[in-house]
Amino acid sequence: MGTLHEEALRERVRKAREAQEAAVEAEDAEAFDLASEEMAEARRIARDHGVSVGEDSEETPAE
Repeated sequence: MGTLHEEALRERVRKAREAQEAAVEAEDAEAFDLASEEMAEARRIARDHGVSVGEDSEETPAE
């Protein structure tokens, strides 16, 4: 466990990852792009604060 800030950043990344997975399942490229932007932003903030959030999904939506 970490600080509340660290846990909030990890939760933000987790939710973005779940949104990516849901978009892939729904074959929704626009939702995937939005989730990917959120993932990138969340990971950038975490990195800037020295918080490890694990690997993100590199999947692309089905066409």
